[in-house]
Amino acid sequence: QAKHREAIALLRSYIAQTRAPLMAEAHWRLAQSLIQVGDKAAAKRQLQILIREHSGTAAAIRARKLLSSL
Repeated sequence: QAKHREAIALLRSYIAQTRAPLMAEAHWRLAQSLIQVGDKAAAKRQLQILIREHSGTAAAIRARKLLSSL
């Protein structure tokens, strides 16, 4: 869990500071780490943001599937 907590901090910082091409993937990985540390509510919020802001991406497709299972 320590690695996921570290990933959460790094990904939140990355998302807050940039609009890079990897933004959809950053949201996806953040949601996955949040799930691993037991914060499903925050993971759902990240998945919803991903779907809203990056609707045409492969990450958004994965996010829709995962969101429906949470």
